[in-house]
Amino acid sequence: MAEEREDYPELLTQEAAAKWLGIGPRAVSAMVAAGELPVMQVGSEVRIVRRATERMLSEVRPEGEKARALLRRGVR
Repeated sequence: MAEEREDYPELLTQEAAAKWLGIGPRAVSAMVAAGELPVMQVGSEVRIVRRATERMLSEVRPEGEKARALLRRGVR
């Protein structure tokens, strides 16, 4: 059974965020480096804040799904 979006933890590794967003890990790394994803520092590791990312995506376009579709294609 496929994981639901709500099944992901609040703080995501870059690899988990890539899977959750449906994009490649390098795209997530680039977005983190560019400050395009909300992150939190946990020790020496960077974690992507899931709920803040969800809010950000839903604000990009009211319909939200179009924003996620753009991310999946790598369009920013």
